[in-house]
Amino acid sequence: MVDFPAPTSPESQRLADAMTRLYAWRNVAIGLLCSAIWYRGDRKLLGVAMIITSSSAVVDALVSQDLIGGGVWNHLPIVPIVAGVGIGLLRD
Repeated sequence: MVDFPAPTSPESQRLADAMTRLYAWRNVAIGLLCSAIWYRGDRKLLGVAMIITSSSAVVDALVSQDLIGGGVWNHLPIVPIVAGVGIGLLRD
């Protein structure tokens, strides 16, 4: 999905599997954090959290660019949506 090269050795596969677990848990943790803030009803804090969350997609794009020389647009389309929701939540 992100066009990273397929691992060619068992050691590389273990690293790829570990990074996939880290990436997956990061996404779950961010989702749980935002859900907890939403549940508490703090719209402004949720807005800030959403804006900060959008930065993770930017970093993903930069890592992709550095690693494979492309794939940036696999990560960036979500940034304006998440940041826009965050900005909208900050407005009262």
